[in-house]
Amino acid sequence: MGQRGPLPERNNVLERRGSWRASKVKDDGAQAPAERVLRPRWLSESGKAIWRRLAPRMIENGTLSPLDTLAFGRYCMMTARWIDLGSNEEAMADPSYVKIVNQCGDGLLKLEAQFGLTPASRERLKLPEKKAPSSNSKDRFFS
Repeated sequence: MGQRGPLPERNNVLERRGSWRASKVKDDGAQAPAERVLRPRWLSESGKAIWRRLAPRMIENGTLSPLDTLAFGRYCMMTARWIDLGSNEEAMADPSYVKIVNQCGDGLLKLEAQFGLTPASRERLKLPEKKAPSSNSKDRFFS
């Protein structure tokens, strides 16, 4: 069963509305890990390409830590397989093959939700908000 209830409002949305809850909501944003996140050695070349594309942003957001490498590696491997399966046009004519591709896609969707790779799951994760760059050019050097 999925998570129930409405999505929680972000602090910046509550502040813009002038809500009293903005000051009451704790910002439990994910923190970036102190350790280095290493890519699993067993990933295929196409899995490594997916890792290289997504991992840096996830590490920056704090949604990928050294404890997550196995699960995220599995996600990269499944995504590479799903792309390979979907690109086989001859096999896509077989309904049983299409069923396998769809099941792989369902498994990917579950992993994507865990890592905040879908719009709805990003709203549920409490990611630290990025500070907007200052309009004063001197503030870059003296803040």
